[in-house]
Amino acid sequence: MNFPSLAELSDSLRVVAIPLKQKFRGITTREVALFEGPFGWGEFSPFLEYDVAESSRWLAAGIESAFVGWPAPKREVIEINATIPDGTPEEAVAALAFFQGCRTAKIKVAGTHSSLDTARLVAVERVLGDSGKIRIDANGCWSVAEALKQITSFYEVLGNTLEYVEQPCATVSEIAQVHEKLSVPVPLAIDEGIRKEGYTRNLSDIADVAILKVAPMGGVKNALHIAQQLDMPIVVSSALETSIGMRAGLALAAAVPNLLGACGLGTVDLLGGDVISHSLVAEDGAIGLREVVPSLELLDRWAAPDRAQWWQNRLTMTYEFLDRR
Repeated sequence: MNFPSLAELSDSLRVVAIPLKQKFRGITTREVALFEGPFGWGEFSPFLEYDVAESSRWLAAGIESAFVGWPAPKREVIEINATIPDGTPEEAVAALAFFQGCRTAKIKVAGTHSSLDTARLVAVERVLGDSGKIRIDANGCWSVAEALKQITSFYEVLGNTLEYVEQPCATVSEIAQVHEKLSVPVPLAIDEGIRKEGYTRNLSDIADVAILKVAPMGGVKNALHIAQQLDMPIVVSSALETSIGMRAGLALAAAVPNLLGACGLGTVDLLGGDVISHSLVAEDGAIGLREVVPSLELLDRWAAPDRAQWWQNRLTMTYEFLDRR
C-alpha cells in the first residue's frame, strides 16, 4: 500500500455537519470529514466521543477507500433494511417511511420501556404487513435475565416475523449464556462483540448471525477477512455515514460470500442532507452499486468552518496512531 502522507489527507480535507431527520444515538447533527485520493473519496467520521485508538480504524477505512480500492463484487444490488431509531410508535412509523420499498426493519429498543418498545414493534409490523421481517437491536443494554425475558416477550408478540435480536447483552460471555438458555426460536446476532472485543473464534457456538461494519473494522478488506473466518450468515451494517462512507459498506456487502438478506446500509435516509447529488438510498428496497463523487455545491452547503480545525487536529492525532506499514 502506498500510504498517503498526512499532508495529502489534509490538502483535500472537507468537514461537513449534516442535520438528522430524527435524533439518533443521542445526536441531531452528523459531523463528517472527507478527503480525496487516486481511487476517489474517503470518509473519516468516528463519533465525537471515540478515542484515538477506536478512531484509527475509521481513518484506515477512509484511506482504503481513497487510496487503495476494494475487492471485486460478487453482486451488483444490495437489499436494504430500514433502521428505526428509539422513540414513539408514531416516530417509528414516520422513520419507516424514509426507507422506500424496504420489507425488513431493524428497530432500536430503549431497554427500560418494554411496553413502549412493544408498541413500536407492533406499529412497524402493521405497516410492513405479513411479508415483513423485524430485527431488534438492543445495543447491549440488557442483562442475561432481562434478555431472556424481553426476547421471549417480543417473540410472543411477533412470532416468526422476528428475524433476530442483535447484541442483546454487552459482552460475548453474556450473549453466550442467552444463546444457551433461550427457550424460543429467535436467532441472536452479534455486533459489538466482534468489532470491540475482537471475538471471532467459535462464534457460531455463541450467536447465529454476525454484524460487520466497514469503518469500525478498519476497512472493507479487513472486514472481509473477518467474514471469511466466520462460518455463519453475515449482515453488513453502517455507522450513519454519508453516501461516501456508505459506498464502502456496499462494497463489503457486494463481496461477502455468506450474506444474509437485507443489510443495514440505508441510513443515509436518516440524514437531512448528503454530500452527493443522488444519494445512496433504497429504491424498491435495494441499492445498486455505482461510483459516488461529492458535489462541490453540497460540500459548501453543509460546510462547518467552525469545526474544521477540530477535525484537522483529530486527523493529525489519529494519523500518528495508525500502523502505516
